[in-house]
Amino acid sequence: MTNPSLSIRAAIAADLDGICSLSQQINQQHHLAAPQVFVENIDPTFERLFWKARLDLPENAHLIAEIGGVMIGYITASISETMKNPFLHTNKICRIGTIVVDQHHHHTGIGKALMDAACQWGKQNGAAEVRLEVFDFNSNAIQFYDNLGFGMQSHIMHKTL
Repeated sequence: MTNPSLSIRAAIAADLDGICSLSQQINQQHHLAAPQVFVENIDPTFERLFWKARLDLPENAHLIAEIGGVMIGYITASISETMKNPFLHTNKICRIGTIVVDQHHHHTGIGKALMDAACQWGKQNGAAEVRLEVFDFNSNAIQFYDNLGFGMQSHIMHKTL
């Protein structure tokens, strides 16, 4: 159950240290499962510049979850349109980029609260649906998204050359 003192708000530049710290948690999990995709050690200067540049984009949302002023999670989302072609309906899509909850706060409803806030942001910005990408190895995330009502729409496949 979500803590009643949980608040979700837009990220600001002063949140960059917390965002980077949480990003390192999720990157370590992903690196252990897919070292061919995720780097082992993130360059802290480059990481900070990466997140700072994204905070400044108006078509992006960066939402912070905190309890008692302590950041315990964040989510990123952006609005895009389906490619204009004769085979697809043109829709605005809210794309979830990153969601991470501090490892000490898993299974407490914080991830759901962040997803709900991102979906609300998407709807307020004209999105007709929410999309995200999740790696096959991340069974916990897949189950989380299933429980939130997400379903498979397509598969992204790869082959190492």
